[in-house]
Amino acid sequence: MSNLFILTGSLNSGKTSYVQSLFQNLKIHKPHIRISGFTQKGVLDPNDEMKIGYDLILLPNFQKQYKLARLRVNESHQVLSKEKRLVRNPRHRFNFDDANLKMVKDYMVQRIGKTDLWVFDELGKLEILKDGHYQAVRQILEQEKKMNSNCSFLFASREEFIQKILGSLPFPNNFQKLQFPCLGSDYAKFQSSLFSNL
Repeated sequence: MSNLFILTGSLNSGKTSYVQSLFQNLKIHKPHIRISGFTQKGVLDPNDEMKIGYDLILLPNFQKQYKLARLRVNESHQVLSKEKRLVRNPRHRFNFDDANLKMVKDYMVQRIGKTDLWVFDELGKLEILKDGHYQAVRQILEQEKKMNSNCSFLFASREEFIQKILGSLPFPNNFQKLQFPCLGSDYAKFQSSLFSNL
């Protein structure tokens, strides 16, 4: 049985909303499950609805948000092609709040050995470059393995990053993947598989 579950899809395809739905259903059906990790929420410019950055939300509390990144001033109206996004370091386009990144890492490290389900939403280009959440996630994976932990892992990422993330971080080899968008029955099947593993 796999204890790694992957959500993948393009930007704004519903991955984070699905994570929130899973979390709410877990609270109802498996309230004893201990969840740790983070999710990220896009921040829109109130004037033109353009995405100008991302905030971090620590799990299991969805209420408080911490600033993660904001577009640099000279980048605010640039539209990059998919090819350019794939090769460009996100730090060239965004100002990152490294103090909040460290705060999230410190919080998560304290939860090692006290978690049934780790959620990393989402991992991407920064982590491939061994930046962002890379060190925190790597430490969690290595220490949980040393402790012979039976916890499960759920991470979200864009499809083009999946193989590089799996190659750079010591996730379990066997996994189940849900590609967004998909049929409602696929959402239900994935949730059922995850819940039965907890």
